[in-house]
Amino acid sequence: MNIILAPKSYVDAQTFNKFSIYGFNPDTESAPEQVSNINGIPAASFKAGEDRELLMETDWAQRIDIPISLEYYMDSEQSAQKISLQIAYSFDGSTFVWMNAENIDAPSDKAIHTTTFANPIPVSAIPTGDGHTLRIKIRRVGSSKTDTHSGGFCLTAVKYYRAA
Repeated sequence: MNIILAPKSYVDAQTFNKFSIYGFNPDTESAPEQVSNINGIPAASFKAGEDRELLMETDWAQRIDIPISLEYYMDSEQSAQKISLQIAYSFDGSTFVWMNAENIDAPSDKAIHTTTFANPIPVSAIPTGDGHTLRIKIRRVGSSKTDTHSGGFCLTAVKYYRAA
């Protein structure tokens, strides 16, 4: 089962700074569900209480730390809750390196928000030379006791820079 998060034409129409995102996960047990919000914006919904992940791939040639920002919305309104998220990265088909899970304060509305992981992918992890393939896995660690939001975390975009 492949999950398509957003087609290139949709992403390009939204902003000049987003990468085209094709998210996938062939494992139906751990894949998020394809949804869209009331405005028709496509998203991958990571259900509460479950560990779900999505894989994205892009070309990478820069020699700098790579901050990862997520654009998302919650599918239910709840206040004072947290979401536990984790990213992993891989260059050129190497083994994925999982970074520490981070807890974010979930918004109490269903609007689209942006968050940036505190720790970027370090420049030291990028292989020497040019023209690499960067693969990113995004995981909601719903099984974590720190993940307290009972609604779906709906990922709409992944950005390879620090969002303001």
